[in-house]
Amino acid sequence: MTGHHARTRSGETAAHPLDILFVNPAHHGPDYYSPIGVNMLSTLAREAGFASEVLDFQQKVVSERIPWPEGFLNAAAAELARMKAKVFGFTIMNVGFPWALELASIVRHLYPDSVIVFGGPHATLLGSEMLQLYGQIDIVVRNEGETVIVPLLQALLRNDDRALSECPNLLFRSREGGVIKTKDAPFVSDLDALPLMILDDELVSKAKIISVEAGRGCPYHCTFCSSHAIWTRAPRFKSPKRLVDEALKYIQQRPTCGEQAIISYEHDDFLSNRPLFYKFTEYKATIGANFRYGITTRINHLTEEVIDLLARSGCVSVFMGLETGSEHIQKSSFKHLNLSKIAPTIRRLRARRIHISTNFIIGFPEETYSDVVASFKLITALSWLGCTINISMMCPEPGSAIHASTPPEDYRLLSDGQYGRELRRGGIPPESLNTTAQYHLLSIANPNYDIIEMAGLCGAMQLLMSKFPYLLHEIFVECGSDMPSLLDRVWQHVRTNGEIDFNGIEDFALKFRLSQGARSGEFLRYEIARAAIMRGEIPRAHPSDFQLDMPHAYFAALDRVAETQWEAL
Repeated sequence: MTGHHARTRSGETAAHPLDILFVNPAHHGPDYYSPIGVNMLSTLAREAGFASEVLDFQQKVVSERIPWPEGFLNAAAAELARMKAKVFGFTIMNVGFPWALELASIVRHLYPDSVIVFGGPHATLLGSEMLQLYGQIDIVVRNEGETVIVPLLQALLRNDDRALSECPNLLFRSREGGVIKTKDAPFVSDLDALPLMILDDELVSKAKIISVEAGRGCPYHCTFCSSHAIWTRAPRFKSPKRLVDEALKYIQQRPTCGEQAIISYEHDDFLSNRPLFYKFTEYKATIGANFRYGITTRINHLTEEVIDLLARSGCVSVFMGLETGSEHIQKSSFKHLNLSKIAPTIRRLRARRIHISTNFIIGFPEETYSDVVASFKLITALSWLGCTINISMMCPEPGSAIHASTPPEDYRLLSDGQYGRELRRGGIPPESLNTTAQYHLLSIANPNYDIIEMAGLCGAMQLLMSKFPYLLHEIFVECGSDMPSLLDRVWQHVRTNGEIDFNGIEDFALKFRLSQGARSGEFLRYEIARAAIMRGEIPRAHPSDFQLDMPHAYFAALDRVAETQWEAL
């Protein structure tokens, strides 16, 4: 164990080699949430006297401090060359795994004698396969790492093989080439006993969202999810006092001026423990903690009373995974949501100015085209109502029931979506990856439609909803407000011309008869110009192309569209 702390901001040269550098790989999502797992492990390592830092590549990508995806690996190599360590610990989610493998290979080249450790959800589920397939990985940590990190570092830095074999939750290679699995450690029963994370002051001062772990474990049995295989189905929560005090600690690291960050409480279902929620809001009000926060929950918990309490206690954002608009798939996937609750719940949340985000999955193995239409009816209505919608293709997670029941020959590689394109542009052809690294790219063949073509349709609809909502509504009206007709028209274009992208959106729009005598053309030009600015490009439109009441007229038109959507719900 070292007696000093090589305190640096990530990316600066440490005077002495770190004992451990935790690495959060980049992934394709545009949003940033601080990596709770490695931040906690780094805190525990520091408290035990080890020199530890976190190198957060996702934060560097989102803040545009390094290029993405072209040039990312070269820039990452330069960052790693300045951060020498004896041990490198990578946290692995499925979307970051291909990038983590490349980063680990860079580390192996730069520091041949270092020890490379992989942990996190993907490593927990596929640890043995990782060790068998990828020589750059030395050790895999399964399950929770809080009780493991200190004895693991002690064993590694002392080169103590016996201590390593007695350290729980590990997988590593034997001298004969097999995989050794050590005993399981019990889960952390008292999450309040964990220390408050040591977070970088600069990062906290600039963060719009600060993630706080609320608890672990999900009690449900959804067939597409692997949460139970990682945490079990027995939820654990931090106490109400800890939830509030921890948020305040991070908020107080920020400058007093400027917009306050939003606390994102991370748990699969924050409201599944209703008594804890009531005590949380009571304690928050008692001490006058007026910070804003967001949660993840299920729609069945969002009663009128709960929504009122959420709003009064500072909640500004709710994420709920609806997954499908089909009653049939709700039942077969064991999601079991009552879809009739959506309209009144959305109306109440909107009335209390709580933003709604949700996810839908297309590609369930038993899904029919009618099920897809039912989902898109709900998806588009929610999108026009201002909800943030993400459409995911079914990519079975290891440990899920769908993964266990899907034979290998039924998988299909989705290499042309955003994730696949970014990998290719970053120098990682999706086709070159082993199946273990392709999980976020693999969907399931469907007997009722072509899953590859369906992925193209979903990508087109995602783009239209997020960047061109008025154009999408105009097309919907031109199709007689008939969802099957809308999907057929978009699908036909994708089949003939390939994906709909920013460059081809005007040609796509010309294929439809937009409203005569209305300002549809002007609104479309505005949407194109706004999308260009959001992508960091110079728009082709000139201010003189728009009437003086823009953009107010555009948003007023979207508000009128939203008012028409209550019937769809």
